[in-house]
Amino acid sequence: MKEIVAEEKKSNKCAPIIFEFNQLSTLLLWNANDLNGFYAGNHTLTCPSLRKIDVFNCAKLTLYKSILSTCSSQTSFQDDKFSILRQQPPFIMEEVIPNLEELRFEHKDANMILQVQNSSTLFTKIKFLGLSNYTNEETTFPYWLLQNVPTLESLSVDWSFLKKIFQDEGEGQISDTRLKTLTLNGLPKLQHICEEGSRINPVLESLEYLYLHGCSSLTNLLLSSATLNHLTCVEIKCCKRLKSLFRSLVAQSLDKLTTLKIKCCHALEEIIVREENIVDIAFVNLEILMLECLPSLNKFCSSKCFLKFPLLEEVIVRDCNTPDCPRMKVFSDGNTSTPNLRKVKIAEKDQEQFWNRNINDTINNMFVDKVAFRQFKYLSLSDYPELKNLWYGKFDGNIMFSNLKYLVVEKCDFLSDVLFSSNVLQVLHGLEDLEVRNCDSLEVVFDVKGMKSSKEILNSQLKRLTLSNLPKLKQIWNNDPYEIMSFGNLCTVNISICQSLLYVFSSSLCKDLGNLELLELDTCEVKEIVATEYEGSMEISFNFPQLTQIRLRLLTNLNSFYRRKHTLECPSLKVLNVYRCEKLRMFYFNGLDPLDHDESHNDMLFQQPMFSIEKLSSKLEDFTINGTDAFRMLNAYFQENIFSKIKVLRLQCFNETPTIFLNDFHAVFPNLKSLIVRYSSFEILFPISKGSAVGNLNKKISKQITKLWLYELENIKYIWHEELPPDHPLLQDLESLLVCSCPSLLSLVPSSISFTYLTNLEVDTLKTLLS
Repeated sequence: MKEIVAEEKKSNKCAPIIFEFNQLSTLLLWNANDLNGFYAGNHTLTCPSLRKIDVFNCAKLTLYKSILSTCSSQTSFQDDKFSILRQQPPFIMEEVIPNLEELRFEHKDANMILQVQNSSTLFTKIKFLGLSNYTNEETTFPYWLLQNVPTLESLSVDWSFLKKIFQDEGEGQISDTRLKTLTLNGLPKLQHICEEGSRINPVLESLEYLYLHGCSSLTNLLLSSATLNHLTCVEIKCCKRLKSLFRSLVAQSLDKLTTLKIKCCHALEEIIVREENIVDIAFVNLEILMLECLPSLNKFCSSKCFLKFPLLEEVIVRDCNTPDCPRMKVFSDGNTSTPNLRKVKIAEKDQEQFWNRNINDTINNMFVDKVAFRQFKYLSLSDYPELKNLWYGKFDGNIMFSNLKYLVVEKCDFLSDVLFSSNVLQVLHGLEDLEVRNCDSLEVVFDVKGMKSSKEILNSQLKRLTLSNLPKLKQIWNNDPYEIMSFGNLCTVNISICQSLLYVFSSSLCKDLGNLELLELDTCEVKEIVATEYEGSMEISFNFPQLTQIRLRLLTNLNSFYRRKHTLECPSLKVLNVYRCEKLRMFYFNGLDPLDHDESHNDMLFQQPMFSIEKLSSKLEDFTINGTDAFRMLNAYFQENIFSKIKVLRLQCFNETPTIFLNDFHAVFPNLKSLIVRYSSFEILFPISKGSAVGNLNKKISKQITKLWLYELENIKYIWHEELPPDHPLLQDLESLLVCSCPSLLSLVPSSISFTYLTNLEVDTLKTLLS
């Protein structure tokens, strides 16, 4: 929307249109980024009842003009046709603002108001003032507003880069303004509300309500006792660097405070900072204390003074996806009186509550029992080294981690060689996401060996397993979990940089993996994906009905999926992406490529290719082949074209230019869109040889190819021959060309060629490129 009232194209008269909204009391314009004005033509706007204007995030809108600018504009452009086309601010400041009780404006409007003569006469009725979008870090808070708005009761500053709000302007410039409400929201650069000892304190000495949200650079409030003696409600949220709220001396002035709510301040260690010679602090009117998601909070008060809460009835530590107050051992270092308090709640529902004689004993019991951990849905174990003794000792996870769904284990120095001992494994079966990274001592993830089989199989809810940079990891499961624990919900397995890993699954565990959707292995030393456990010649069948993606990368020792006679079927497979797995044979061709084993030695290990080419999923869209398999594929007979849906083809490990394949592959991959070639040693990708039917590059090669990406071709000098016809579809239809790590490349394109549809060109690491 560019204007609120559409312009009617009737005449070219310059007479302004008069808009009258006699009953309009409120105008609110938020997030109208394209709004230019009220009306595009020459007009006047009258709103005699208007009492509130609230404008936020309307970057193109200019709402105000002064009387002087209006007169000047009328004189200069009275007969000018452009005066009708130019967007005209709808309000004259001197007429509208004096009637307003609530006003929110942005930085550009504040600068315009400042230029008005006798600006103090504008704000005779204003009770609420909102400022937003002060996005220049060098801009200071417009303190002159406080000097000119004596009726102001509520101030809101939002979404700005101000570093401080109130500045010491000197004794002669102190304002008569007395704020009752101060809201600071989305001020990531704010370091001070006001500097300690500042003479601005009289502006805040009647403050009743303080709300802070998203002031991520604020470390302390630094408000004096004179500022806070009328304060009734404090709400602070998402101030991630805030370490404390009040000094003991300041806290003594909070005798009118009724509500204190603090949420998601992850660095907050204490509410009241200790000071000497403070005997007691009385919160004589405090009724509600809410502490939510404060993982660093040690105690409410570190002073040994006597805390009095005569009216306190509700203390809440609410549940949240992040930790509540798990490190809070006691409420206060001194004695505390709470005669009306009989419960501490850890959730919004009244059923979740605790009490033991007094608030200090209650908080201590909750800490000892690890009550806060019951609310965890997400836990980063390295953040809580104090859990070490519990983790490997007496562990009642059914109580401690009853809601835990997501566990991250990263750089945990206290871990032994096993992550989940048998007792931990049995009580964390509700876990859905597990990430383990950078743990140098870990050798086993799941200690199944220590578990005993029972009549009822334990069903794990684990859906996603991620293991990365675990140099000593040998086994994920140290014994076959079959008939002990089921992992049938597992959907995603992602393993990278585990150099000591022997294999991924046991053969019997594979029977449980009917929901597996993604298998990704990267930079591991595994020789097989499924462990070879049984002797004999019996063929094993592996079927993963939901597996859609297999990604294997830099597995230099991987020989096979399973090193005995087997079949592997993945009917839903869409992506088969294999890179630098030189020892792995991907395909065998029935009738053309017999298995590499002697039938008289069926009990011996042999290297069987991973897939039967005829049994590959017809749903494949992203496919990888090497030089050997490429030529076999052209000669193979398929009852149906199982590659008809492939859109991305990855060629790798070609020692020579695959000219025959490039000439004929369009028949095998009729719907190809992207061709990716990497890690091969030829000197030219698309050659042409006159007089040779084989050498001439078939024009059917790439009727459909729009993306050509080349990586790690150490010897390539030319992508295509200089004599390739300019009208060849490969050149004409290409939209994206990416060339990376091809240090011998001499020419990117033939000199006579222009790409008609090329929209993306990326070139990197070409040391010898001439043109």
